[in-house]
Amino acid sequence: MKNLTLLAVDDDELILQTLKIGIPPHWRLETHVGPHNVPTRGTYSAAFVDMHLTGNIAHAEGLTVIKKLKENMPHLEIVAMSG
Repeated sequence: MKNLTLLAVDDDELILQTLKIGIPPHWRLETHVGPHNVPTRGTYSAAFVDMHLTGNIAHAEGLTVIKKLKENMPHLEIVAMSG
């Protein structure tokens, strides 16, 4: 079975820990807390991106992260998440 890599960007450590528990063994998980230093290059198979990464509910920082990911990795499958 092919090994796959999931990029998860979220400010909630509990969500990131839950993903670690829930993904199948052939997936590798790379996590980033918050909108800063998110990789824009890589061999990711998919990404989960939280929409509100700083606690400011009025501003969806996740949209900026998704835009950067799509610009640099146009074939990346991205799932937008929000609490």
